[in-house]
Amino acid sequence: MQLKKLAFLLAVLAGLVTASVSAFAADPENTMIVTLKDGDVTIALRPDLAPKHVAQIKKLVRQGAYD
Repeated sequence: MQLKKLAFLLAVLAGLVTASVSAFAADPENTMIVTLKDGDVTIALRPDLAPKHVAQIKKLVRQGAYD
């Protein structure tokens, strides 16, 4: 019985994490995709939490600093 509850809880948590990542990735203005040799990494920028940091990263991306 305890195992079923644990499995259910883990499934719910996985769904919540997936939903929150999808919500952030849906904003193309604040989504950065970094291509690495092992695959792409999607980074959700949060201007609501760190506006100066996000502005600096966007500036560097536009200048080609991460190419």
